[in-house]
Amino acid sequence: MEGDIERPESPPGEPFERRLCRGHIPMYLSVVPMCFAEFLSFTIIRAVIPGMQAKAFGASSYRVEGATLAVQGILSFFFCPMFGALSDLYGRCIPLAVAAGGALIPVIALVMGCDMVTYQVLVGLSGVLKGTFVVVFAFVADTTPQGPKRTNAYGVVLGTLGLSLTIGPYLGSLAAEAGGNMATFRLTTLLGLSALIYSLTFLPESLPHRPKRPEMDWAAANPFRVMMWVWYDPFLYQLMTIAFLYFISYWSLVSSVMLYLTRKFHYGVMERGRFLSLIGFCHMMAEFVIVRVAMKIGVRDKLLMQIGLLGWVIKLLLFAVAESRFLLDIAAIMSLASGVFGPAFVSLASTAAEARGKQGEVQGAIAAFRALAEGLGPLFMGILFTLNEGGPEGAPYMIGVIIASASLTLTTRLPDTPHPFKHDIGPPPSPSLQGYSI
Repeated sequence: MEGDIERPESPPGEPFERRLCRGHIPMYLSVVPMCFAEFLSFTIIRAVIPGMQAKAFGASSYRVEGATLAVQGILSFFFCPMFGALSDLYGRCIPLAVAAGGALIPVIALVMGCDMVTYQVLVGLSGVLKGTFVVVFAFVADTTPQGPKRTNAYGVVLGTLGLSLTIGPYLGSLAAEAGGNMATFRLTTLLGLSALIYSLTFLPESLPHRPKRPEMDWAAANPFRVMMWVWYDPFLYQLMTIAFLYFISYWSLVSSVMLYLTRKFHYGVMERGRFLSLIGFCHMMAEFVIVRVAMKIGVRDKLLMQIGLLGWVIKLLLFAVAESRFLLDIAAIMSLASGVFGPAFVSLASTAAEARGKQGEVQGAIAAFRALAEGLGPLFMGILFTLNEGGPEGAPYMIGVIIASASLTLTTRLPDTPHPFKHDIGPPPSPSLQGYSI
């Protein structure tokens, strides 16, 4: 079956939704509506929030946003492994619903009339429940075989983020123009609630056979234990080093680019919406189309990662030197190349996790490192922009170019074929490490 994984006959009493997904539609597609609704709810407010931040915090906007995302990322670092481990134990649907609810809390505060300070605090604290990517990636790994089909599946799922970026900011701009910012916040809340309800009612469970009285292995939820696990797995260590450097540069840009466009190029609500829509469209084409074509012609995940990183370096460089809106549009179009990194990276990492029952833990490990970068990158960039006050405003992005270039260089040492994990969370057993724990 195209894009699905072969499974034994359905046992009696298996949910109808799961038996339905054994038909001609690949099962991983059942998570796409939830992803689209949640991502769209997030991107709708991307066009209006930067203007509110600039008005509320003035010259301190970069520092405030950097500190907010730093807190969110550090909290995610501590809690993402727990999300992965819990999803292995209790299934994927409930953790997805919890993550969707957590993302809604800051927006609900705006609907209730809270100020921007409260919003920023709640965004930071929402890192505790930021587990969507952990569980979604595990869901896809549960339901697709290793290799090109899994890479294509990750491309489709991540492509929903590109699609939401294409539609969301422009839709948010229109809503703000028609009914003010409050209309945008209400629309965001409605979409977020629909993602939560879908997770609990319509999404089929990808792990139907679980123990009746599951016991939590808290070692698998310990982020420091996860770091030790990565340290002792040579392939995962190399892969995570590459990803960590990439995500540092990625979140450095993502956390500041809307403020950068607002302050340096004087983008308004509609212009920010148009720009984000261009980026989203290019990401969608990269993840929906280019990844699929690359898999069909035999391009391996490692080469696809290298293409994505090269496109990312060029994109960052253009942001750093841009003095015109034309160069900014070229930088956005470079997302056609940089957008292929995500599906290739996640596919390569999930292939290394041979034991299907550990997919949640593996994705939790990936998300922990991503979250750490999500915390450090914005904080780092916020400090650089503050120190750079009065200088060329795009200069801090040159540091991102250097970091991304280092990530690209390290891919030359990465093996083409990953080996499976040979041990659980924690160091591999050896006489010198018996009883060692963190």
